[in-house]
Amino acid sequence: AGGDLEYTFAPSPGYNGPADFVLFRAEDGLTSSGLAFGSININGGRWPRNMPPSSFDDEIVMLEDEDKEIPFLGFDVVYPFPLDGTAVLDIIDYPEHGTLGDVSLSDASTTQLIQWDAIYTPNEHYFGPDHITYRVSNPNNPFGESLIGTIDIQINEVNDLPVLDPIADIAFNEDGSASVVITYTDVDSEPSIDLIWYEGVSVLIESTDNGSATLVVEANDAYYGSTSVTVNLQDMEATVSDVFNVVVHSINDAPIISEPGDFEVELGTDFAYSVIATDVDDVGLTYSLLDAPYGMGSD
Repeated sequence: AGGDLEYTFAPSPGYNGPADFVLFRAEDGLTSSGLAFGSININGGRWPRNMPPSSFDDEIVMLEDEDKEIPFLGFDVVYPFPLDGTAVLDIIDYPEHGTLGDVSLSDASTTQLIQWDAIYTPNEHYFGPDHITYRVSNPNNPFGESLIGTIDIQINEVNDLPVLDPIADIAFNEDGSASVVITYTDVDSEPSIDLIWYEGVSVLIESTDNGSATLVVEANDAYYGSTSVTVNLQDMEATVSDVFNVVVHSINDAPIISEPGDFEVELGTDFAYSVIATDVDDVGLTYSLLDAPYGMGSD
């Protein structure tokens, strides 16, 4: 007791049998080991011979979405079990929330303690209780089959990571934008979406629906080039990510020229005006006059 792995045995009141037996396993709170067997000598007397074989109740602890080997045990203190396959394991109630694989006679069997093993697989993402009942019969024992044994199974929940489907790269023109639909699943909860983007663009979540979200990627003014966006999908315990590339194609922006306005000039005098023009593409500009009055030129 007290965590030192030492236990005190006391026979049940009124029990006068010559011995008792114990099955035990190690458990860490989430899953458990296989079974071990021990005997306890009480008074050295004889067992009565008119006893059927015994089956054992058991408690199995396991994790969601894992397989577990289940031992089915039969015990006969008087009549030896044959190990030639004629001893019978009869499954009375199969599990409700999983499947039980083929049953096979264990190499750990003895003529006194026989064991069959089968793999139990819970339904996908199921957690909670399940159970199996069984009984055993020994052809060497004339006093019938055992009472029904019950195996209680406790399946503990584990966090399933969200699944983010691959996101395709996108391309659009300078000063434009594009929409991206991302799809994902999480069997445990609705995850949150966190976005990281880099120079040249901005990204917002336009809308979300169960299992999908629409992102809008918009280029900054006059930006062109290649950049990327990281999408993080977060549940209560973990994060999964994917990165998609963004290519913004360059287009030629028209130069902008200042409006000269209206001027009054006296006849016979000179007039000069400096034209101011800009181009975000930073290319060399050439100038020409259209519909210029007589005597006007440019340099």
